[in-house]
Order: sequence, then C-alpha cells, then structure tokens
Amino acid sequence: MFDFTSWRFFKEDEFAGHLGQEDFFVAYILARDIGYRGDIFIFPVRAFVDIIRCGIPSKGQRKVLYLSIAR
Repeated sequence: MFDFTSWRFFKEDEFAGHLGQEDFFVAYILARDIGYRGDIFIFPVRAFVDIIRCGIPSKGQRKVLYLSIAR
C-alpha cells in the first residue's frame, strides 16, 4: 500500500537549546538507499519538539516521524 515508511529516534531534549530561535527550522529528508527523490519536510523547531513529545517513548528517547509515502 505504501512505497516505504521511515522513523527515527530522538532524545526528548534534542532541540532544547534552539527553542528560543524563531528562525530555526528542522528539515526531515526521506531518502531511500537509491538516493533522494524530493521528499522533504520542514518544521519550525517548536513544532518539531511538539512532534518529538508525541513520539513513542523508548529508553529515554522517542520514536517519531513515522511517515508512510505512497506514490
């Protein structure tokens, strides 16, 4: 049903030092083993930290950005 699925673990405080920067953005790039194909997501740092906090907890980290891409 989907071409591929991606996730990554992040520390809960990974971007804590950047929360005061309104011009700081996090780019999440999906790339298969065959290379980048245009799948990029850009989040303001505060929104990205909220996403991390909603992730699945595991050993002091969070599993986040579970994205499935259908083409």
